[in-house]
Amino acid sequence: MKKTILFAVLFSGLLLAGCDRHIDSRDPVRSLPDAPPAPHDLTAAINTDTVVLHWLYDNNGTIARFRVYFADAFSQEFALKDSTTTLVDSITIAGLAQNRSFLFAVASVDGSGFESERSSPITVRLSPLSMTINSDNEYTNRRNVQLRFTAPDDVLQVIVAESPDSLATAPVLTYSPSMSFTLSPGDGTKTVYARLLLADG
Repeated sequence: MKKTILFAVLFSGLLLAGCDRHIDSRDPVRSLPDAPPAPHDLTAAINTDTVVLHWLYDNNGTIARFRVYFADAFSQEFALKDSTTTLVDSITIAGLAQNRSFLFAVASVDGSGFESERSSPITVRLSPLSMTINSDNEYTNRRNVQLRFTAPDDVLQVIVAESPDSLATAPVLTYSPSMSFTLSPGDGTKTVYARLLLADG
C-alpha cells in the first residue's frame, strides 16, 4: 500500500511540474488580409432573353475580378452563376427561365482569391414586357409611386396614364427603366397603364 501511495504522489507531482512548462513562440501574430471592397449600385438591363448586369466599385488596387451570384426569388438561396476574368463593371447573363423572378448580387475578388461581401441584391424578371409599381407592394399611402419597366433595349419613349383612353392625351416621355408617376387623388384601387414606343415603331 505504501508503494502504491508513494507512486501516486510522485506521478501527480510530475503532472504538476509539467503544467508549469511553456514554450515561447517567436513567430509574429498573423492575421488574414482585408477583403476587397464590395461592389455597389447594381443595376440590370433586361432584354428578351438576356440580362446585362452593371455595377460600380471602389478600386483600391486589390480587386482582380468579380463573381456573380443568383437565387430564385422564392428560395433566396444564392449560388455562383458566373464570374469575370478581368476588372470589368458589367456581365451578360443568359439562359434564365422566362416569367420567373431571380435575385442577383455581385462580389469582388482580389488576386489571392479573397472575396468581398456581396452587393445589395436586385430582383430581375425575364419577360418580354412588364411593369411593377413600388416593387409590387400591394398598398401605398402616397400618390407618388415608382414604376419599373422590364423591356427590350430599343425602347425610346413611354406614355403612362391611369386609363387606356388617357394614353392618347398623356405626355410622351423619354423612356427610363425606372421613373416616378403621380396617381390621381383619392383612396381606392388604382390602375396604371403604360405604352412603350420602340425604335422600330
